[in-house]
Amino acid sequence: MSGRRLRHVNAEKRLEEWKAEEEERKLEKIAGDFIMKKAKTGKKRGWGWRGREVCGKVQEGVSEVRDGG
Repeated sequence: MSGRRLRHVNAEKRLEEWKAEEEERKLEKIAGDFIMKKAKTGKKRGWGWRGREVCGKVQEGVSEVRDGG
């Protein structure tokens, strides 16, 4: 076989392998999108109820010190 024919055969084999892995690539993309979505929503959630409780206590303490009480 000539070099051109071998390149053609090898290219077809790689193309078949690439097509066979299509489902795996789709699943990886979905998983990556899900992780990115969760990471974005996690940052927007804030401190939650416990964080607000602690923050409120700190603010009360600061107010008392500021007012001299």
